[in-house]
Amino acid sequence: MIYLKAIATFSIMIFTTCFCSTWAEDNAPNFPRLGMWWPIPIDQFENPTNQFLNDVARYDFIILFDYEEKFIAPLKAKNSNLIILNSTNACELSYNDEITSNIPAEWFLTQVGSTLTTNINATTTSIKVAKLSVTDGTKIYSLFEPGDTALIEGESLKILAVNKSTKTLTVERGHVRPASTHTVGTRIAAHISFWPNSWLLNVSTLSPTATLDQAVGAERWSDYNARVGAGIMANPGWDGLLIDRADPDQSWLANDIYARTIDPDQSNTLITNYTSFNNAWNEGLRNYQSKLRELLGSGKILFSNWGINNYDLINGNNYEAFPLEDGSSFQGTWHETVFGSLPNIGNYTQWVTQGVQPNLTMIETYEDDNGPDPGDLTYLNPCDDQGFVPNYRKMRFGLTTALLNDGYFSWEINTNGHGSLCLKWFDEYDNVGQERGYLDQPLGAAYQPSGLTVGPNQIVDGDFENTTELNQWVFWADSSSNYAATISLDTVVKKSGTSSARINITQAPGVDWRIALSYSPLVFEKNKDYTISFWAKADRKRDLSMWAELNQTPRVSFISTFKKELNTNWKFYEYTAKSKESSNQSVFRFGFGEAIGSVWIDDIRINKGSRDVWRRDYAGGSVVVNATNEAKTIDLGQALRKMSGTQVPTINDGSIVTQVTIPPLDGLVFLPVPCTSSPLNLLHNKWQQVSLPCRLPKNSKTVQAVFGNAFNGVYGTDWGVYSFDTIANKYNKVGLNDNLTQGLGYWVIHLNGSAVSLNMPVGSTQTPITPSNTCVNIKGCFSIPLTTKSNDVQWNMTGYPFTSQVAPNRWRVVTKSGACINGCTLDQAETHNIVHDRVWRYNGTAYDKLQNNALFNPWHGFWTAVLEGANNLEPRLEIPVD
Repeated sequence: MIYLKAIATFSIMIFTTCFCSTWAEDNAPNFPRLGMWWPIPIDQFENPTNQFLNDVARYDFIILFDYEEKFIAPLKAKNSNLIILNSTNACELSYNDEITSNIPAEWFLTQVGSTLTTNINATTTSIKVAKLSVTDGTKIYSLFEPGDTALIEGESLKILAVNKSTKTLTVERGHVRPASTHTVGTRIAAHISFWPNSWLLNVSTLSPTATLDQAVGAERWSDYNARVGAGIMANPGWDGLLIDRADPDQSWLANDIYARTIDPDQSNTLITNYTSFNNAWNEGLRNYQSKLRELLGSGKILFSNWGINNYDLINGNNYEAFPLEDGSSFQGTWHETVFGSLPNIGNYTQWVTQGVQPNLTMIETYEDDNGPDPGDLTYLNPCDDQGFVPNYRKMRFGLTTALLNDGYFSWEINTNGHGSLCLKWFDEYDNVGQERGYLDQPLGAAYQPSGLTVGPNQIVDGDFENTTELNQWVFWADSSSNYAATISLDTVVKKSGTSSARINITQAPGVDWRIALSYSPLVFEKNKDYTISFWAKADRKRDLSMWAELNQTPRVSFISTFKKELNTNWKFYEYTAKSKESSNQSVFRFGFGEAIGSVWIDDIRINKGSRDVWRRDYAGGSVVVNATNEAKTIDLGQALRKMSGTQVPTINDGSIVTQVTIPPLDGLVFLPVPCTSSPLNLLHNKWQQVSLPCRLPKNSKTVQAVFGNAFNGVYGTDWGVYSFDTIANKYNKVGLNDNLTQGLGYWVIHLNGSAVSLNMPVGSTQTPITPSNTCVNIKGCFSIPLTTKSNDVQWNMTGYPFTSQVAPNRWRVVTKSGACINGCTLDQAETHNIVHDRVWRYNGTAYDKLQNNALFNPWHGFWTAVLEGANNLEPRLEIPVD
């Protein structure tokens, strides 16, 4: 191997006008990224003030109503990068919508209904029907209740009273949809309403078809609604469209609050198993979104709210009202919503990484989690109160949760008004007015800090290593209700040890708890976190239910039923929940009664406490989130600075800390510590190999910002900065307005007649580091990617990134695969033909081949020789902070 064949060319400076950076700057928006739903209040609609437009334009994206398109031009004049979405709804129409009265009756989602037993005219207010209830043999379901609105052909009417003895409804005719005559046998059924003053439309493929437009012919609501949605996008200023209420599995509506039953095909047939309906609804959503994408094309954004996980069609999902006051979401726990499993919806991380780009996935946190009361849209806005103080803790928790991935964040008062109720701006949004996007770009994925522990495992027989351990569990199948299953040890299919528990379900009519595997006694304390973990797999895709309760009558719930989706591969499941009550006589149960098949479980644990503490590092700071119900003390691994806040100065007090205690359900933003590097002495007419020892301020990264104030004369004639292009293997002059990058080395020369002292720009901060398993220091490393060449040595001009001194014997070479996947010393890396065991530094006249114990100083640039065996391994240098 010839390591020095390119050395002779290093001192030859070729002046060129092209700058080819090794690493391209990320053009995506910096963080925090902020969005806002419907920010226009009534008092600003007609004559918006300039200040109000400025307040709205500082977000990264906003959502407006179709009738607010007049705001597009003035807002984009203030922020040309502002993304503005129009809005539509997948399955709801308000009473006052101009098209509501024309919608065919077949498209509404209704409850099970009845039929008329007499003819009625347009003024009849006493209506006789064939029946007022239906039953499944166990429960009786009312078809009509006072306060319902009911659908009868093209008319909707309001039910005032129900006379059960005469099967007569007293009604108010022509409620929104005009009154008309109807004949004997005509179907009448109660509308389903979720949002006050609106009705549900039937997105499912079970919906009957109808003709509204003769030119189109018979179609379903979803087809028509897609054409309407595309039609409101005629103004090219709209960047995309919000699809509200695009959530799957609508059987939850039959909860006796919004509906007693659901009749998706309008056949007046009672159904109690809504699996087919949910599947048909989800298929209809897919058809609707596919049609919208087809009509709008790939250039427009489609954004959903708690939407079905059609990642290939939609540019992100909104997690409304998350986190709730207890840290959970409408669909699951904090962990499930951010990292775990939300069936048919997908978690926050999945949507950010798998949705269509550009991706607007957002966490939307409310001051007030409560929704409007049914039938009432009035709302007492707390932001109108003098002296109103937001829940800063809840805001921080939502913002820092969003910052665990690449999504957006919005804080709003309530779902009943959104941004129009109050536009608050927080210290954490722009570092107390200093700079939007101050966190810059992330250095890596979110991770859990070291040292997180939970209490001892309460289940001592969860490994199923023998029949004694298996017999500590109670297995039961409700044979009286036609459930059948067996349990056994499986020594072939196992995750750990000698065996696992295998449950064979041969009869399962569909109720999870009627086949159960239980363990007791367990101790739970009220309002304390418990971490439940296990390995599981199944012979087919299915759900597995779990819960904890008092092991005696009455069965008081300690941990509510939650579900995990199993597949045919072993998977580790972890769930954190807060106990509702205290007892030392609790039982934990798995429920299998939903479907037949085989399930394997191994290594079951229940530990007091939670490990849901997460951190993410950015070029401009770090965020730490404590999603547990107890305070957590975190070692930050390096000195970081709290911002100097004005809103909660007791939290954001500007202090420099290496350890911090974060309260329950809270999060904090940390900033880098100011850099205190000594000046660099640059000699007259001497080439010097330099690097950046600190992180540059966001707006001071150019050659001009770093070197311009130190040198006199014309750039390129009297002084110059050069980089090494590893693709073309040549030097290029860096443009005066081009950005410099930490981790790269640069050549600098000047003809000022005497030595020049160079300082880092004002606002420079300590170099950010990221902990990794391959870094020799638990505090973390700075990672420098290295370029390779096929079947040849590739020289990389690299740069030492710190103000402290670290010798190369503390550095590590890491590859994506192969011998150095867990990190190699330079000596080991050479043995594996990946990187030379020494680096070279120019001393002003020649190159020094540095020993591995030689200390590197701030500002030092150097050469790294990447060897032939590194090709396709994506090697990188990891340099620790010591």
